[in-house]
Amino acid sequence: MNTDRSTVSINEGPAIDAGRFSEIANALSRPRHILQTILALTNEAIANQIEEVEAAAAEAAGDTDDDKPVVAKLSLAISWPAGEPIPEVTVKSSYSVKRTNEATALADGDQGKLPFGAGEGEK
Repeated sequence: MNTDRSTVSINEGPAIDAGRFSEIANALSRPRHILQTILALTNEAIANQIEEVEAAAAEAAGDTDDDKPVVAKLSLAISWPAGEPIPEVTVKSSYSVKRTNEATALADGDQGKLPFGAGEGEK
């Protein structure tokens, strides 16, 4: 049996340096710690904003004649530095009233050659 205290041996298999063992253990638990941090931050972000998000959704719906239910929408963005041993996890939440403007046109270079205005008064 290996009596060297700087190594760890399981079933008399190959010895693993204690420092390396700790590094491996930390690497295996790192994803779990990241997930737990994400869940805690997400829970806090959502719990603190539910009423605000619902109020914004109701305000955005206004006095519509639709029979559609008012839908509250909350978006989350989760980020952390990849590969960091102890990463700082950031959870950003956002909600807003979505307003969309749309304009379309053909990207035809020959359109500039059209005589806009010509023909008015000329018949």
